[in-house]
Amino acid sequence: MDQDPNFDFYLQNQDKFVGIYNERSLVIRNQIVVDAYDTFTTAYIKALEMYKPGTFRIQKVSSGSQHHHFMNLCKVCGGSISITPMSSSSSIIRCASCKTEETVIE
Repeated sequence: MDQDPNFDFYLQNQDKFVGIYNERSLVIRNQIVVDAYDTFTTAYIKALEMYKPGTFRIQKVSSGSQHHHFMNLCKVCGGSISITPMSSSSSIIRCASCKTEETVIE
């Protein structure tokens, strides 16, 4: 299992979540789904309005493992990320620590 208990929670419930939230982005905190949004960008912005970075996970729901990388920490170094919406369907995620950039197309 992953070191993130919120991700472990997602994996344990993935099949159920696909049936309820397929293709939506979940905000998971303390192993509880606190909300679901149509886009990663909206989920991340709304979560930051309520919680400190590093205290929640953003997870896009889908079957399989293609979206297992969605979260609020850099997947390279574990640092905090910032998100910049580029259009209604894409965003750029940047890590403040290692300067990694990734474009997310939703």
